Amino acid sequence: MDSSTAALIRVESYEQQLLDLLSKQVRRVPLPVFVCTCMIAGMAWPYVRTSVLVAWLATVVGVLALRWRILGRLHADARRPLEARIRIAVALSALNGSVHGLSLFFFPALPRFECAVVSMVLIGLSAGSVVTTAGHRAVFLAYSLPTLGPLALMWAFGTSFAGSGWLHWVMAAMILVFAGILDAVARDMGRVMRESFDIRMERSALNRDLQQALDVAEAASRAKTRFLASASHDLRQPMQALALFASALAMRPLDERSHEIALHMNTALNDLTSELDALLDVSKLDAKVVTPEPCEIDLQSQLRRICESFRPSAEAKGLELVLTAAAPVYVRTDRKLFERVLRNLIENAIKYSLADSAPVRVRLERRDGMVSIEVRDDGVGIPEADLAQVFVPFFRVDRSRSKKTGGYGLGLSICQRVAEAHGGRVTVDRVTPRGTRFTVTLPAGGPRVSAGG
Repeated sequence: MDSSTAALIRVESYEQQLLDLLSKQVRRVPLPVFVCTCMIAGMAWPYVRTSVLVAWLATVVGVLALRWRILGRLHADARRPLEARIRIAVALSALNGSVHGLSLFFFPALPRFECAVVSMVLIGLSAGSVVTTAGHRAVFLAYSLPTLGPLALMWAFGTSFAGSGWLHWVMAAMILVFAGILDAVARDMGRVMRESFDIRMERSALNRDLQQALDVAEAASRAKTRFLASASHDLRQPMQALALFASALAMRPLDERSHEIALHMNTALNDLTSELDALLDVSKLDAKVVTPEPCEIDLQSQLRRICESFRPSAEAKGLELVLTAAAPVYVRTDRKLFERVLRNLIENAIKYSLADSAPVRVRLERRDGMVSIEVRDDGVGIPEADLAQVFVPFFRVDRSRSKKTGGYGLGLSICQRVAEAHGGRVTVDRVTPRGTRFTVTLPAGGPRVSAGG
């Protein structure tokens, strides 16, 4: 679509919006307009023949009814082009202004006060038309010109008030000045309406583009997730075979240099297998192909066993691993998946604790129908700004740590997904400038998940 076509669509859409607005306004203004014209007729009643006033009021009512019928339906008339419908709206506005302008033929018969009141009513109707026409200049001028123009002429040439030769000229000049001000206001209002419409159109186009981009990104993400989830077995098989070959090679009689290379290769393959497993686990959890197999477990016993397995690595750093679990706590959860969460959190607490620092503390509690497991350390700490992102896949507080401690920032993401699959969640907060506390909460009644995870 070229720029001229796009501009034409915007113009047509704006004109359609204008017709929609005019159709709404035409249903709101008949009563106040009729009241104003009745006021003019009342002021002229003692000085103008009744038949003339009745005929004029009947004409006003007829035009109001005609505008109600035609303009109220014009926005939905798809048989006519927009340009033709706008011309009809301008013609109806001109007819309305001309009918109101007919009241100026009463001027020669009216005293000064009545002429002033009639003038104020007509000027007020013209001012109101700025809003009811949405500032569309052609529609506004079609009403105001046959109203304010003759009004200024009547004050200049159609009045003969004794002792006020200068007054009618001043009034005529003031009416013309006010008409110019109303025209300027109408232009400004029309420009604001057009700019507002253009902004909405641009925003709508931007939202459509963003939605399309989001749909493409989500489709790509789903395709990636499905691929990794379905390819887990095919990817793991060659990695396991390579690890076996590397282990077998390391056990063969080799010279010292070759044996060292084989050991390094075996270590690298084990690390790669571990990271690949983590990546595939995240993908399978996102794809909801991991089905938890809940069973009743005693978290106190499970935590005690896990802490005992990590005690040697804690002692190697000069750390004390303290478990606080006063009573057995039973939950229904997937034993293997949930144990992975606990092991990951305790391992991280030990890994990132400073040597010979405060103990790593693990606390198990049951409160208000929920089970919580807290893992607290006094390690390198997490900046306040990074706390909300630690569960995002591949996020690392300090990327240099991946070279020292290994890992690619998937462990906590897996923990959060496993906890959510069991109706729980993992949170993190700072307890000291360096201390970090991870809390796993889980319903005491067991997982709230469907068969699909």
